Amino acid sequence: MIRELGYYPVVVEKEPARGKDPKEKSKHYLDSSDMVIFVITKDAVEPSGKPHPKSNVAMEIGLADEKFKPEEKIFFLEVDAKLPSMVTATYIHVKEENYYRAIAQLIKNIKSVLPHPQYEESPAVELNEVDKFIVLELARRWSARPLLRGLLNKEFSIDETKFNIHISQLKSKGVIREGEIAVGGDHSGDLYLELTEQGWELAAKLTEHTEI
Repeated sequence: MIRELGYYPVVVEKEPARGKDPKEKSKHYLDSSDMVIFVITKDAVEPSGKPHPKSNVAMEIGLADEKFKPEEKIFFLEVDAKLPSMVTATYIHVKEENYYRAIAQLIKNIKSVLPHPQYEESPAVELNEVDKFIVLELARRWSARPLLRGLLNKEFSIDETKFNIHISQLKSKGVIREGEIAVGGDHSGDLYLELTEQGWELAAKLTEHTEI
């Protein structure tokens, strides 16, 4: 989703260490970034039974406090996970039933901090029941075209011709796009379909039961 916004997400643990210890490595990549997003999950359990993130998270938050303004720090917080106390932060609480809404809130906060010429108000998009099903299914996971077509055929008796029409229309509206090629498994060689930025926002609106 962050790549779809036009930015490169730096996941520190996946970046090369370049001879640096964990603290130096975190500081190096924080210094080269324009904002920071912490994904706080229940990775460990205290003796009291309360879930909390890994011990290195507090250290990384401290490093971020030295560089970033409050609005440049976003905390994507799993519900019930304990967070180290801090003075100012943007909290986005995440649980299964509000996942799409949390993603939309994350997009809104990124846009407010890192404005970009492409961020113009998206035109209104009308979706029928089949289109809504496609958007919400792709919000749950990437889906190879044959898998999605099978789900639509089961749910709405959609044949291949009608399926291709729906996909083409959603692509022309800027809601979905073709992603990577599936490798291995039953759908090897098939293209995945995925949501664009506008598609994620529509998924969030659909779960809020607002008009589109």
